[in-house]
Amino acid sequence: MSTVVVLTKTQIGSLAPEHNAFGAEMLDKFLHTLEPEDLRPDVICLYTDGVKLACEGSPVRLGLSLLEGLGVRVLVCQTCLDYFGLREELIIGQVMTMKDIVSELRHATRVLYP
Repeated sequence: MSTVVVLTKTQIGSLAPEHNAFGAEMLDKFLHTLEPEDLRPDVICLYTDGVKLACEGSPVRLGLSLLEGLGVRVLVCQTCLDYFGLREELIIGQVMTMKDIVSELRHATRVLYP
């Protein structure tokens, strides 16, 4: 059984701009909640705005790094990094094509979109 978490934003949920910090805090809590082995996903896919989470200055850097250290593969969309000019800022994860990311999603038993 394979679980993939998809992160496409720098926060969790849909919030008004003045609540973005709260959304980022909730995303950090979400990631730390995934640390126990029975909750840990196999892969975290980051694309669109989500690629910013794997870059310098990320508010969830610790949570993502910890999960990666526990064996979770963090896949970061190459096209999205290039679009935002963030390739040099990447500090977590593996740069992958969208084809690679779609393949992970297609073969997953469960896909979570928090």
